[in-house]
Amino acid sequence: MGVSYMCDVGAAPITRFVAIGVSKIMPRQETTAVKVSSLVGKRGESSVMIDSKGGRAKVRDEHGSLHNIYCKTQDDEQISVNEEIIVLQYIKPEKAFIVKKAPNLTDVQK
Repeated sequence: MGVSYMCDVGAAPITRFVAIGVSKIMPRQETTAVKVSSLVGKRGESSVMIDSKGGRAKVRDEHGSLHNIYCKTQDDEQISVNEEIIVLQYIKPEKAFIVKKAPNLTDVQK
């Protein structure tokens, strides 16, 4: 009873003080939340057909989290399913993004 009991009783306060010291160094909360506007300029992929009336696309943020966004095109452009897109703008009142079809290398060279 003597030595092991004394070790257990002595270890508890030491553990407590070490934990308090470490808690002051460690961050209290970690988040990967992003502002909606931070998706502007990112590339993604259309989930359904996108036109000037609307559609959906998948876009990854800087942390790698996937966002399923509501979006539409400018003018009368139509983007087919599974095409690469670029997010151009966020329209806050409509809670919608303006997107366009991402140019590929052959489009740029022409």
